[in-house]
Amino acid sequence: MKHFLLYFFALLQINLFSQTVNGTTPAADDVIKLDPRASQFDFVPGQILIKLKDDVSVSLAKVNGVTVMGVPSIDSVLQKHKMQNAEKLFPNEKRNFNKRMLKTSNGKEFEQPNLHNIYKVVGDSTLNIFEVINELKEDPNVEYAEPNYILSIVDSKLDSLFLLV
Repeated sequence: MKHFLLYFFALLQINLFSQTVNGTTPAADDVIKLDPRASQFDFVPGQILIKLKDDVSVSLAKVNGVTVMGVPSIDSVLQKHKMQNAEKLFPNEKRNFNKRMLKTSNGKEFEQPNLHNIYKVVGDSTLNIFEVINELKEDPNVEYAEPNYILSIVDSKLDSLFLLV
């Protein structure tokens, strides 16, 4: 019985000491690392980013307090879901007619994207934006539609170390 109690208290101490290292409160100047997988679905409620095909012409205007884009198929979806505001994400960008190839750091080539036809549309924060996105993706004028994700910059090599701790 004495040996059992001795082993029990030894295991209890090991357990307590091992938890104090991970259970300590971080200092004010410590960097707290987040697991990027946990925040991959963080987005601004009620906001959608829409990339229209390069040849689609948009003319933003206010009609009855609601911004319309001048593309009837898109405007009908936005009006149906009461999306009140639309604005150009990169207001100074113009359509680039010359194709330009760029290289990544590992040597992969890709075409420089046009940024002139990307818009942020805003609706009620309680709106189910995934329903709107699915309807927009069916439109032939839309290259892509997605939530306005909230991204943070982290060092992925360090993240894997913190995931193990």
